[in-house]
Amino acid sequence: MTRYRRIAPVDETSCATRYAAARTGAGSGARTRRRAASDPRAALALACRSPILAALPDSERDTLLRLANIRSLPAKTMILCEGARPEGLYIVLDGLMQLCTIRHGRPVTIVMLPPGSCFAASALLRDEPMLTSAQALRNSVVAEIPAAEFLRMTLALEPLAYGMLQDFAISYRNALRELKTMRLPNKLERLISWILTMHREVWPSDEIALPFGKAQLAARLGIEPATLSRMFARLGEHGVEVRGRILKVRDIAALRRFGAQERLTEAPVP
Repeated sequence: MTRYRRIAPVDETSCATRYAAARTGAGSGARTRRRAASDPRAALALACRSPILAALPDSERDTLLRLANIRSLPAKTMILCEGARPEGLYIVLDGLMQLCTIRHGRPVTIVMLPPGSCFAASALLRDEPMLTSAQALRNSVVAEIPAAEFLRMTLALEPLAYGMLQDFAISYRNALRELKTMRLPNKLERLISWILTMHREVWPSDEIALPFGKAQLAARLGIEPATLSRMFARLGEHGVEVRGRILKVRDIAALRRFGAQERLTEAPVP
């Protein structure tokens, strides 16, 4: 059985230069230019760890990244529309994207995509339209790998096909977690499930930094923003303190008891 290795970060000079230029364009005039996310090589190293690219030989991965179109996307930019055919495979290098559907003229969040995520692969492989739209939730940078080159290499390279299977497996499991969470009839249980999952990610710290604003969290959980605010106020009685975009879980045992944890499911993060 063929064994596939994880690829160490590589020096992608031309792609890194284009990333830096694109990120400057995406972040100009905005407060989202965080130093931690401004290193082109760090962002590209994160992209290389995505399941689709991680198993590729260095030379083939370098070829894909050299061909990539690095695109800067101001917040709220719709890069793909539901029903359209994608022109490439997209990898999130920086910022935060969402797959969404439009209802009554407004985007409804299906899934959020942090840096390192890929999207549009299934539509490319099936040669079918997108089932969702793709939108930047905040100033973002994505790498677009042309469809023809990506499909050619998928057919020719066993490691790339393996990487695709890994990506689909992860997406499938996250989709099942999402479905289980959204099946919870009590919206407060959805919020508690999300907080418990986030707490496991940051443990032993008791502080959770929201990866996006409260309005986006409400959309993520299928809750009205006003309802979310009331829920946070209620959770204050059960060990959760809200300070801006920081959640401090003062008593995780109390929160588990209140949420009747055995009824909750593991929510994908973020």
